[in-house]
Amino acid sequence: MTIGKLIISFAVFISIALFENTNPKLLKVILLGFILSFISSFFDRDFLFDISFLSFGFLVLIFLIYNIINKKWLPTLIALPILVLFIFKTQYWSYLSEIQTAMFIPVITYMIIIKNYKTYKNQIAILTILVAFAISEIIRLADYMMAAN
Repeated sequence: MTIGKLIISFAVFISIALFENTNPKLLKVILLGFILSFISSFFDRDFLFDISFLSFGFLVLIFLIYNIINKKWLPTLIALPILVLFIFKTQYWSYLSEIQTAMFIPVITYMIIIKNYKTYKNQIAILTILVAFAISEIIRLADYMMAAN
């Protein structure tokens, strides 16, 4: 197990503990989807891994649209770079490492959200998973940069 999966595992356990704080049913469905997507990534089948990856991107898109409709801009600022990274990874586009560098935006935004916890307590479980993914991508980029030298 890589350190990225370990960080995301920890975030999933925190999200399961915070499941009751997630109020709208749509956010609960998105959170359950993220949890199932993460669990299915552990199976050794390529098909399940691909479904896990694609469902993660689809759930990020739904979460992003939900936040745009409800005019919640800080969660949007977390989800947008992750969705862009997902699109770059699925399409094998150039400049992926630059997009991975942008994963600092969700981490910094999450720190701001933690300071205003009461405003975002319904979404904090989902945001924890997304920021854990962003941190794992930063670590993956650092490993890549160190291996290139």
